[in-house]
Amino acid sequence: MELTEEMKSEIRKIVAGIIEVPVNELSDSADFVKDLGVDSMVALEIVSACEKRLNKTIPEKVILTVRSLNDIFKITEPLLEDKNNVYSIKKQLYGE
Repeated sequence: MELTEEMKSEIRKIVAGIIEVPVNELSDSADFVKDLGVDSMVALEIVSACEKRLNKTIPEKVILTVRSLNDIFKITEPLLEDKNNVYSIKKQLYGE
């Protein structure tokens, strides 16, 4: 299942709310740590909020690779397709 623009917009709103940045100032490619000053605790909060919204679990090995909204979008698609395994998600992220 491809991630719709509506779902992407909802994820952007979740992230913007957590890091207290206006949605229109949040770039999909902005690095959470380098560009937005997100620390590891806030990053976990972002992942947790996305998991809760999607009612899916992001594998722990993949959580450490999430650095931007684009990464969240990429890992979300296989989860929505019920491909909840690390290999499918890493393939989506890195083309492996």
